[in-house]
Amino acid sequence: MEAIDYFNGRFFESKEFAEALGIVWGFGSLNDISLLLRHRDKGLIDRFCGLVKISGEPFMLNTQKDKIQWAVTVNINSLFVQRILEYGYSNIAHVEERPMPNGDFDLAVFLQTYAQLHYTYDSRKCSDGPWIRHRIRFYGSTEILQALNDYLHQVFGVSRKTIQNHKVSTKMKMLYIQNNKEVPKVLEWLKAEVPAALKL
Repeated sequence: MEAIDYFNGRFFESKEFAEALGIVWGFGSLNDISLLLRHRDKGLIDRFCGLVKISGEPFMLNTQKDKIQWAVTVNINSLFVQRILEYGYSNIAHVEERPMPNGDFDLAVFLQTYAQLHYTYDSRKCSDGPWIRHRIRFYGSTEILQALNDYLHQVFGVSRKTIQNHKVSTKMKMLYIQNNKEVPKVLEWLKAEVPAALKL
């Protein structure tokens, strides 16, 4: 049962809405009756349920590779789903790439939430010397990565990067951060641990 009073308040102007938008924009899918959100981390699903005040319990799904995912559904007629449809949400199978949401929301919260769920970090020794190269890779559509690119440049002074093609998926692009002075700034923004070597 949807909490109508909650949604008719200022929810769609809140940071909580922007966070929920960042979650669903990466991991949601639509059918004729509902929005399905699924992820291997039950904590993320629980967080989403709390943000949009879903009363139903998350349930388990078995994937084709026999890996457990947690999921929750939201009725397609709910105010939340109707709002994300207004913002341009559609199944990734129906578009070349998923666009940025087109509407009013807290951009900083949306980008941080999306980025936290779509990055990897690693480090490796350079082949031409004793140096360690630290690397952050963000994954997403061209529009979302470009918005992230611009935001990191404007807020943290990170130099703008060229968005790269993914080797496997034509619908996914990558954004690399490899400068050892920029990586710790971005890791801190992601609320991730900064290696001791980068704190010097």
